[in-house]
Amino acid sequence: MSKSYLLGLNIYINDVCFLNDTLASITKDETTFTENIQVNLFDTLVTEESKSICDKFLNKYKGNIQYIEVKEKSLAYCYNLVKSMNTAKYVNYSDSNSIYGSKTFLQIIKFLSGNNPYIFSMHTKFFSKEKGYKEKGKFPEKKYNFQENLVYLPLMLKRYFISEEILSGLNFRDELYEDCTKEALLNAFIHQSEISIIGSTCIFYCDPQERNLNLYPYQTKRWWYIDQMKDFILPFLENLKSKGDIPVHIQALILYIIEIKFHFNRNMRYKYIIRKEEVEQFFQLVTEALSYIDDEIIINHSVKGIAPKFFTFDLLKLKKGKEITSTFKKANDGKEYAFVEGIPFVERNKILVSKQKFLKDEITKERIIQCELFYNYLFYEDSLNFKVRVNGKPYTIEKIEKDIEEKYFGKLFRKKFLFNIRIKKEDQKIFNKIEFSMNVGREREKVKGKLARRKLLGAIKRKIKNGRLCPVFQYMRQWQYILFYMWYRMTSKLKDNNVLMLSDSRAELSGNLAFIDEELRKNNYVIQYFFKRSLKEEKTLIEKKQMCKMMAESKYILVDDFYPIIYAIPLRKRTRLIQVWHAMGAFKTVGFSRLGKPGGPNPRSITHRNYTDTITSADGIRCNYAEAFNMPIENVHATGIPRTDIFFDDNYIKETKEKLYGKYPQLLGKKVVMFAPTFRGNGQNSAHYNFDWIDFAEIEESLGKDYVFINKLHPFIKNVDSVPKDSDFFLDLTSEREINDLLFITDILITDYSSVIFEASLLNINTIFYVPDLDEYTESRDFYYPFEKYTFGKIAKNMDELIDAIQHPKNDEVKLKKFKKHFCESCDGHATKRFVETIFSKES
Repeated sequence: MSKSYLLGLNIYINDVCFLNDTLASITKDETTFTENIQVNLFDTLVTEESKSICDKFLNKYKGNIQYIEVKEKSLAYCYNLVKSMNTAKYVNYSDSNSIYGSKTFLQIIKFLSGNNPYIFSMHTKFFSKEKGYKEKGKFPEKKYNFQENLVYLPLMLKRYFISEEILSGLNFRDELYEDCTKEALLNAFIHQSEISIIGSTCIFYCDPQERNLNLYPYQTKRWWYIDQMKDFILPFLENLKSKGDIPVHIQALILYIIEIKFHFNRNMRYKYIIRKEEVEQFFQLVTEALSYIDDEIIINHSVKGIAPKFFTFDLLKLKKGKEITSTFKKANDGKEYAFVEGIPFVERNKILVSKQKFLKDEITKERIIQCELFYNYLFYEDSLNFKVRVNGKPYTIEKIEKDIEEKYFGKLFRKKFLFNIRIKKEDQKIFNKIEFSMNVGREREKVKGKLARRKLLGAIKRKIKNGRLCPVFQYMRQWQYILFYMWYRMTSKLKDNNVLMLSDSRAELSGNLAFIDEELRKNNYVIQYFFKRSLKEEKTLIEKKQMCKMMAESKYILVDDFYPIIYAIPLRKRTRLIQVWHAMGAFKTVGFSRLGKPGGPNPRSITHRNYTDTITSADGIRCNYAEAFNMPIENVHATGIPRTDIFFDDNYIKETKEKLYGKYPQLLGKKVVMFAPTFRGNGQNSAHYNFDWIDFAEIEESLGKDYVFINKLHPFIKNVDSVPKDSDFFLDLTSEREINDLLFITDILITDYSSVIFEASLLNINTIFYVPDLDEYTESRDFYYPFEKYTFGKIAKNMDELIDAIQHPKNDEVKLKKFKKHFCESCDGHATKRFVETIFSKES
């Protein structure tokens, strides 16, 4: 192409899912396109489909589009090649999954008529046909100066246009894979310390995968932490430093990338970096990278919403290699701050927060205010010398406990300290003003706490606890969802072909939902998803609206666990709410089967009451599920559990074994023992396991080199410090999502009250029930049937019995046969198909 253009689009074709939509969006305004835009298509697929789509546009716009076959070539190769072919003033690097908004190019041309930048940006939006919604861009039209303010600005090259003046100096390194675009973008930013985001422009970033990019925009894998730090960030900083001082705005942008990595690593509790030596390596790499960044930039450039200030504080401590003290004083704005390294860091009124409630001593009948005090990460254990004044009078405190675990309080990071204050009757008021003072260095500083709750609120809480106001309270908590749902219920039509899958315990499609999803696709259902990693993860207002719209339009809603939002929603009469419970069989009691037991539901609770259907693994346990979910037994269907179909798929079993042996070669030729206990406690917040019951060192000494011992703990369990590191004998596979896959390589299973026994029975795995707390667990949680009915394998209650059972494992074949007949009768390899035929053929 000899003609000069204003805009150049270089499109890397690595799939054809959105290729036609991408090219159609570029050429939609033919006049603007033919006069201003050059397109280079790099086809790495070179298939009949990709060539035919490209040919359709190439034949129509021969002067503007150039097609290059580069089968199986890398991203870096294609982007380096384009430098010699470009004739446009501003160049954009994108791919075949990027769709441009209708006014994007007109707005860019309008902007460039009065500006001449080196680099500028479009809005980014997320769009997926699979999920059926668009996510609006988060940035208004604005010019951002990175030296003054660092914002949440995804460094995706596809959203930027770069001037030809600096294009020739950019180089894409093959060894960095997709990170080659980030490195090139940072090199482009060296020439410009500010960025303009053009109003009314957008590029839809289309993700054909199941993951919600709005919630999880960053890939969270091992290489993303360690290899990217080692191969990309550190060499980039070293190269810049060799040429002189690193520009301030580049330091800020690099810090932005480091903060995101650091935030995800800490926030996910090392979920993706499993081995402790890798965690140590990651922190060493972060420390080395921080040595290139000024203290002031670290303190002032925390990216709100991505890396909260307590992570910034931790980064500063990492760089310094020591604890950092803070001081209180006024800043130029007249407000008091805690200063770090002479720079205002956190407002003083955000240092300490307390929650209080009224109690009554049953013996002395005295009124007590119980304080749950959250103190800021800026303080250390030696500064916890508290003094308290209530309504102006000094009071002593009764220390109860000091929680060393790190807690979240909003977006600030705090630790918890629990104590009581006994207030004399004459000093009691409706509102009790509590003032705390604590040591800060050598000075004693006053920090105000919040007011204690009124007696009226305490009375309401007691009524809620007694069950009188339980339904009202549950509806009140979900008022936003109810309002949004009612609006969309009135303004949207119910679509008979729409299926919505909801889960608050998984970030991606897996388990029963994954198998059902595959079968429904064969039947041409439109499937949408709304997943998140945990109950604690808050949804944004936009996400709440999107979810309610999906619920209002979907005839079928599937959940696989406790889902508090859905119980308060007044669903349409024709909507079917289907519970495909994640656990199999009927072992420890759940739902309304736990009435009257610790952690059980309130009798007046609306939880679980609105399911229209649920499924079980056998006809004999339908009554147990009907009781658990307080529903008619005719709505409980013994279809079998969809995810158990893999146990009857020889090809899947073979492939899974090969994959796991390839990933963990130390398992080959060994007897594999898997330890998979369930948690103790009443839920995610209190979950734990008592590791005093198991002596890992004694197990290794007794079993020897012929064994490998796998730890597969429940994801709720957090007290894992005593779990041994990976070695030739031990292997921690807690991070492996599907325990079913691990069963294929397991010779001996050690568990307690986990429903994994049902899956293990289908594979006839020798199972050991290690239950040191059987009596206590039976009393607090209980089972649907006597515990002896489940134990087709050996029972152990102490270490000696456990080691003997591992060395001489044997199932009771008669009990195992009866067990499978009663609990797993419907699991025969066709459960998924039977589920779809049973549920989706029912008349509304």
